[in-house]
Amino acid sequence: MTRRTLEIAAFCAALLLAALIFHAWLAAHDDQLRLSSTLATQKQALDAALAFSLDAAENRRATPQFQRKRSPESRYPTIAIRFQ
Repeated sequence: MTRRTLEIAAFCAALLLAALIFHAWLAAHDDQLRLSSTLATQKQALDAALAFSLDAAENRRATPQFQRKRSPESRYPTIAIRFQ
């Protein structure tokens, strides 16, 4: 093999190595973006569920039926436990 052939082979190997490194970085960056998007979507879903449950609980507490159904023991559980 001549020197020129070895230089061409080394250049091709270096180019292949650079392409592999770039591909690995690009895949890692894509995974990072996908994970960030997934976490943001899950946080939105959890926040919406929390807001819905808090709103539903507040609406339930505001109804007159709920106020009448609650006994004094359920309103003040520490007093009911203490006197038993």
